[in-house]
Amino acid sequence: MLKRTLCLLLVFCLLPVAAFARVMPPPDDLPEDAWYYQDVTDLLASGIARLRESGIFEPLSDITRAEFVAMLAALSGESLSSYFTASMFTDVAPDAWYLGAVNWAYVTGIVNGKTKTEFAPDAPITREELAAIISRYFEHKKVKPERLRLPHAFTDQTSISAWARDAVRAADRAAIVSGYPNGSFAPHKTATRAEACRMICAVRDMQRGPSAGMTDVLVLLYHNFAETEIPAGLSPKYSTTAAKFRADLDALLAMGLKPISLAQYYRGDYDKTVDSFILNFDDGYRSNYEIAWPILKEYNIHADIFMTTDKFYFDNNFSPAMAREMEESGVVSVYSHSIKHEDMSKLDHDTLVNRMQLSQAVISEELPRARDFFFAYPHGLYSEETARILHQEVGVQLQLVLNNLPQSLHGKYGLVSRRNVAYGTDVAALAREYFRMS
Repeated sequence: MLKRTLCLLLVFCLLPVAAFARVMPPPDDLPEDAWYYQDVTDLLASGIARLRESGIFEPLSDITRAEFVAMLAALSGESLSSYFTASMFTDVAPDAWYLGAVNWAYVTGIVNGKTKTEFAPDAPITREELAAIISRYFEHKKVKPERLRLPHAFTDQTSISAWARDAVRAADRAAIVSGYPNGSFAPHKTATRAEACRMICAVRDMQRGPSAGMTDVLVLLYHNFAETEIPAGLSPKYSTTAAKFRADLDALLAMGLKPISLAQYYRGDYDKTVDSFILNFDDGYRSNYEIAWPILKEYNIHADIFMTTDKFYFDNNFSPAMAREMEESGVVSVYSHSIKHEDMSKLDHDTLVNRMQLSQAVISEELPRARDFFFAYPHGLYSEETARILHQEVGVQLQLVLNNLPQSLHGKYGLVSRRNVAYGTDVAALAREYFRMS
């Protein structure tokens, strides 16, 4: 089997690549460890947010009235074609890119002008103004939160304008807005583009509801493990220690989250009234077997491991015999992470299909028990066409990617988003944000 695999791999490496559309990299001013990275990149990928003329996002700059209204209009999914007519405000030019969005928001009652004739499209917008606009957006869309939290007792509660208090309280209870670490809300502070993106993502999640792309399951992605300290040469972004892994599990369980497997998720065989999490390990490092697996058995928690199948035979990775041993314990399932850990979105149709089938054949040969056809994209890189081919033509049931999906791909092709867990990741905070907990 190994010789056949290597021969086929050499042949496939010579095949041409295709020009499938790919997920574009984020702009240079979005550091991956920033609190707003996920929200901003999600909205850019889905076309709800846009870069500024400078070619970067400028996350810490003030959001303008026009920019925020344009994001809401894009989020609404409503056609704006009939709103690209004469401007309803003297300071909104007929050729302004936001003309349709401003007219739509004004006609629907979501926003008002600064005066009867002026909209002030380039003016910044305060945090309490955002809450009020979001409140009116919900009224327009007839959206009601399915889950409410206790409101925060902001230290500057009395400074919230009387006309905005109900809106701020409602947005707070719905987890649309939050305060600052010092306990304040800062209602009169102008909102940044990053803050606006976080609010828009919260609105989007509520608008979808649990059955429209947002699941009640958090998929956490780990890679490599170390016993005590992460050694030199291993990236803390893709490694953690045994103690940190235990602490992560303790935190998740203390929050009341329930561990389930991908197979349970795929079949709907879990309690959907309880927030749940799934553990994924990528690449098939030997440390999965030597360090993580004993902890999984100790906690009786399942993990799904995605193995780069040509690494079955490398010393740094677990062997087929180790994989079989882990699976026999009942707390591990092994699936494909491709044959050679490459960017699948670059492959032409035939190469993509052949590589996927070859990787699955190795899994079936080395691990002969029956299993579902789940697949995790190397580096999280995929295209819509890649996902379509693997799902519809190859039969992949679930396709695991990184971070949130573009809005257009929710509920399509068995795509499931995951969150990478680094050594420095606060897993409890990540879970609270994901489930919009207080």
